[in-house]
Amino acid sequence: MKKVDPFVKLDANTMRFFLTSDAKKHLSSNEYSQAVAAINQTNALIKKNKSNLIANGKKVSINQKVVANSIDTNAYWDYELFWWGHRFYLSHELCQDIRAEAMGIGGAGTITAGILVGLGVPGWVASIIVGSGVLSLYVVTKIDKGNGVYIDTFHVGVPGVPNVYSA
Repeated sequence: MKKVDPFVKLDANTMRFFLTSDAKKHLSSNEYSQAVAAINQTNALIKKNKSNLIANGKKVSINQKVVANSIDTNAYWDYELFWWGHRFYLSHELCQDIRAEAMGIGGAGTITAGILVGLGVPGWVASIIVGSGVLSLYVVTKIDKGNGVYIDTFHVGVPGVPNVYSA
């Protein structure tokens, strides 16, 4: 991501991300193709939701924001859309609410696993899917040290890049 970022630009008029011509000179073919795939997915999301978004520097933000250049850390939760994916912010209060509702989340996970099995997904696969989701919520809330957490979700896998970190 850091290697590709200098070559990604946002056309504020069309609200589309693109790679500069220098990108092919400095990126491997694999890095270049992953960047193109991520940018294409992001541009498709922007096209779908264009009326609710504004271009801002190298990122796209929700149009209704008073401060459109960054995540609102006073909000219960917030997000931004970058060329590589989404950055979500979960407030400390939201993390506490998730912790407080652990039994409810576990119950909902069990029901979800049952539905997946009913739809033909093998039981062990359903358990892994639901268990991963519940465990991810645990990790997210454990990382919170009182300021909330950021979660980066990438359109394509970025090996070695952590995607959850404390605010």
